[in-house]
Amino acid sequence: KFIATTAKLITINQKITETRHKIFILTGKSSQNLVQHVKGHIEALFNLTFAISLLDVMHSFANYVTQQECSCRPNFVESGGSGLDDEDDGNQVLRVTGCKHPILVSKCGENSVVGNDVCMCSENKLQILTGANSSGKTVYLKQVGVLVIL
Repeated sequence: KFIATTAKLITINQKITETRHKIFILTGKSSQNLVQHVKGHIEALFNLTFAISLLDVMHSFANYVTQQECSCRPNFVESGGSGLDDEDDGNQVLRVTGCKHPILVSKCGENSVVGNDVCMCSENKLQILTGANSSGKTVYLKQVGVLVIL
């Protein structure tokens, strides 16, 4: 192994190494100071991030509703108020008629997607969904989940 160098290059190399070491020390101290400062305001930061995420979700919902022609808004009624859930005796009820998976509607068009009725109440702990392969069971379940969230 052959190394050629000069005294000036050795001096410059030592200065670079020392400067790099000082930078690492200063960076470590700055990082520690930042962490200590953030720790003092962590609750406010959590509240801020929650508020921003909630605002983002609301913006997404509003954007979706204004851009989709097929979107509808739910009607919330007191138990027994619709005339349709008399048999439920005050239990929580999810009743949707003619609902369509919003992504399918946006891709295929309103008239190409078949609407489904959904009726679930707190007394029904189990529902069985059957059908042939590729008949839409998974799409139906996802549709109900998406519509509940939206």
